[in-house]
Amino acid sequence: MDLSGRVVIVTGASRQGQMGEHLAQAFAGRGVSVVVAARTEANVARVAEGIKAKGGRAIGLQVDGTVEADVLRMVDRTLQAYKRIDVLVNLAGGLTRYKPVAEMTVRDWEEELKNNLTTAFLCSRAAIKPMADAKYGKIINFASVGGLNPMAQMAPYNCAKAAIIALTKTLALELKKHNIYVNAVAPGLIQTQANLEAMKPSPEDLEKKWVSREAVANAVLFLASRASDGITGQVIPVMGKGI
Repeated sequence: MDLSGRVVIVTGASRQGQMGEHLAQAFAGRGVSVVVAARTEANVARVAEGIKAKGGRAIGLQVDGTVEADVLRMVDRTLQAYKRIDVLVNLAGGLTRYKPVAEMTVRDWEEELKNNLTTAFLCSRAAIKPMADAKYGKIINFASVGGLNPMAQMAPYNCAKAAIIALTKTLALELKKHNIYVNAVAPGLIQTQANLEAMKPSPEDLEKKWVSREAVANAVLFLASRASDGITGQVIPVMGKGI
């Protein structure tokens, strides 16, 4: 998959050992100019500097993906630095509320939807014009197996990820006239540092039910490449052996 010379924004790409950092590094290793965007300035700087130390091209931007002004600034800074946006990866978000619906507060509900769904909406909307002007682009959203097959005690997260799938398909319909391809990946349990520390899976469960960061990254890299041109509005489950 030849991606050299392209420009990608990866949101939620700052925490050490997590999917976003791995994905930013995977893009950079293929000659892509990477915009690392997340809420914590020190973390995005660390990821960007790590890429540059290995000879890659990257800038780190402190961005709260739930704030429209931050997202617009992210797009403007990317265009100033690299003149275009070829790929947007909406990874920001995650599961932060794990409890039954009966114990969920309105704040729990709103925050989980905002962090997982509003971020993808704002970032996608902001990227449309530069991609449409270029008559080409790729938007890759992170859904989840929870959006396809909901799990207990994760209601707002499940609903947000199901909505990501609907957003993906809607954008694909609206943007196909501009040659903008919009797809989603729906990972299962990813072998990230935080997930492994929090859930402490047995070696047997890790082998049978978890998926590696490399497998998820490979799916995203494929969707970002010219090899996937013509594929749009699709959701690709990335489950490893945990089918």
